[in-house]
Amino acid sequence: MWALAFLASASGAWCGEVVIRLGSQLTARDGGWHLGEYVSIQGSRRDAMLAGAVWIHVRGDEIRREELVYLLSPLKGLGVSVRLEMPRRVRVISGAESLEARLARLSRWPWRVEVLGDPSGELELPLGFRDGYPFVYMRDRGQRRKVSLRWHQPVVLARDVMKRGDVVSWERVVLGLGEKRGFEELPSSVDEVLGRRVRTPVRAWAVLRGSWLEGSSGVLGGQTVELVCRVGGVSVSAVGRSVDGGRVGDRVRVMNVQTRAIVTGVVEAPGVVRVEGGDL
Repeated sequence: MWALAFLASASGAWCGEVVIRLGSQLTARDGGWHLGEYVSIQGSRRDAMLAGAVWIHVRGDEIRREELVYLLSPLKGLGVSVRLEMPRRVRVISGAESLEARLARLSRWPWRVEVLGDPSGELELPLGFRDGYPFVYMRDRGQRRKVSLRWHQPVVLARDVMKRGDVVSWERVVLGLGEKRGFEELPSSVDEVLGRRVRTPVRAWAVLRGSWLEGSSGVLGGQTVELVCRVGGVSVSAVGRSVDGGRVGDRVRVMNVQTRAIVTGVVEAPGVVRVEGGDL
């Protein structure tokens, strides 16, 4: 096991230290994901959320130490001290057939649904199951047991205290990785909150909620949306789950819930994303 530490300060002060540990292999969904969805990060809640939001795009079937060091380097600007403990290469195994992946498909959730318990047995969904539900049932040998779930998602953090009437700007927010508890929709990208006024006081490093802000976003991250594609006089639509959030006119990424493909489109109206090129 190799250990690498690098330190940085912002305005001469530390936010704290996080310790990031990876073994020789890990199981994750295909494509890209946020570091904290699958990797152990120890530190204060705030610093772990900042480090956890780092986006990982796996090339091939491994993560190299030098690549991860580069991806973590922006944390220096936030004053976060990082200690990275990992081998030179970490093998990444596809989790496409796991119970977690199945729950994500059933709930149309674009991020990780972490199963906190023994996943063996036959899945039994509670009545009204959807994203944010705290548990599912597993049935094995005639016995039914409850298994808890954790719904990972990107969240927007306030970098300082915000007063009622303040306008949200780039300098005052940062993306972190948190979790959804219950059924409230949380903004999952900075674009969703920019330019909106705060309607209630917000403490520093709090997770911003849409209900705390005036106005509305065209699309919220993690929201079920209508994907629309128009070619000539023909219009085709599909059900999608937004990965990003944004206002009308913004470009966002959306997952087609049937094919699981990630496409990019423009927010045409609240809950509607237009995809160009004829490929949903």
